[in-house]
Amino acid sequence: NNLLTVIAGFSEVLLLQTADDEVLRPSVESIQQAAQRATDLTRQLLAFSRKQVLAPAILDLNAVIRQAESFLRRFIGTAVHLEFQCQQPLASVRVDRGQIEQVLMNLAVNACDAMPSGGRLTVATRNLRQPSDDSTGLTCTADEATHVELTVADTGLGIPPGVLDQIFEPFFTTKELGKGTGLGLSVVHGIVTQSDGQISVDSSPIHGTTFRVVLPAVGLPVAVEQIVAVDAAATAGNERVLVVDDEPGVRQIAAHALRTCGYDVHVAANGDEALSLVESQDLAFDLLITDVVMPGAGGRQLATEMARRFPELRILYVSGYAGDAIVDQGVRQSEVEFLQKPFTPQSLAKKARAVLDRRAEPRSD
Repeated sequence: NNLLTVIAGFSEVLLLQTADDEVLRPSVESIQQAAQRATDLTRQLLAFSRKQVLAPAILDLNAVIRQAESFLRRFIGTAVHLEFQCQQPLASVRVDRGQIEQVLMNLAVNACDAMPSGGRLTVATRNLRQPSDDSTGLTCTADEATHVELTVADTGLGIPPGVLDQIFEPFFTTKELGKGTGLGLSVVHGIVTQSDGQISVDSSPIHGTTFRVVLPAVGLPVAVEQIVAVDAAATAGNERVLVVDDEPGVRQIAAHALRTCGYDVHVAANGDEALSLVESQDLAFDLLITDVVMPGAGGRQLATEMARRFPELRILYVSGYAGDAIVDQGVRQSEVEFLQKPFTPQSLAKKARAVLDRRAEPRSD
């Protein structure tokens, strides 16, 4: 993840610098696209291995589906009829929005691949009252629900019985060479499992394939979440920022990204060096951006000491995996500001600005 942060970061910088260069720009774009594919693959592997850092929130699955509908319709084309059967009202679930969207998209892609000549794709939800000895559950009202079920069904070719037990294994695919990574369903399985859910599949050549995802219900429906677009220009600032990471390339790209936006940036290779910098130069900082696992004083230890010295300091952790002090079983603590590696200069600048703009809010750390 450190390597991908450096490659993706500097390819973005080069892309801006070669905007008018018709010779170099295509090559830089190819580098950036390759870095993005590698980033996507890394995140799929993390999801499969249940090492992805999740930011769960209480959501209405029906709202998530509605917001994905236009993209789904564009993706499946005209040969496949898209049908929704969503129970209303639906109990809420506690999941990572981006991850549950990926589950929906991966299952939809899989379904469309099974219907090369067209067919029907059905996305359904329902409330379940699921006794421990009943794996199917009973449809119920939202206030009675113990679980919520998401179903994605197709009328395609079906999955051969001989491979049905292998479909969630990593890198297993029935697609021809070059047409798939074999990670789509294993990623789905990893996300669902990490979200305390279960996934099952029924398939036959006559009726097609149905995937069922069952997630714990957490209460009555929530208000529909409003998705607010982030202003791409809202990244500038003049605050003093300390970037701490033991990887030189990550420090370099982070410092470049923030200085370009107007910030006063200082860097350190670890917590001990950062504290020495603060003491020797008598500097006060507005934002600390720190890796978590580093030689010497780690990120959490550094943040605790810096917050003691500067009560108004905001803290942003960056990391490439879930086995850190800031996460519990891969689920990020809600009060912790976090950016997962690999990140791009733009995503870092946006996140830094957002964290600084929340300084007026009371902190729970």
